[in-house]
Amino acid sequence: MTWSAEPSPSNMNVAVEKTSQGDLTVQPINHSAIRFAFKGKQYYVDPAGEADWDKMPKADAIFITHEHFDHLNPKVIDQIKNYNPPPSQPCGAMYRSAYRPR
Repeated sequence: MTWSAEPSPSNMNVAVEKTSQGDLTVQPINHSAIRFAFKGKQYYVDPAGEADWDKMPKADAIFITHEHFDHLNPKVIDQIKNYNPPPSQPCGAMYRSAYRPR
């Protein structure tokens, strides 16, 4: 089999799980990052590390498990975010506390 082009970053390593509510797409991106797509929305967990972030779908929600640099990268978040979260969101609070100058 030959490929005419490389798969796009948003189509690499993708698994699709059939659910009663529709398809759930799961995409491990790297060591920490994973993307889920469900009902037309994009969800990222721990977006950090090497990836073609500028070619990935924009995030409707971003979840951070903890503040280590390999799980939380402000530059990556700026590349993929599709929204401006209100300051009261828990993930926003964690993001601010992790990168607030001391």
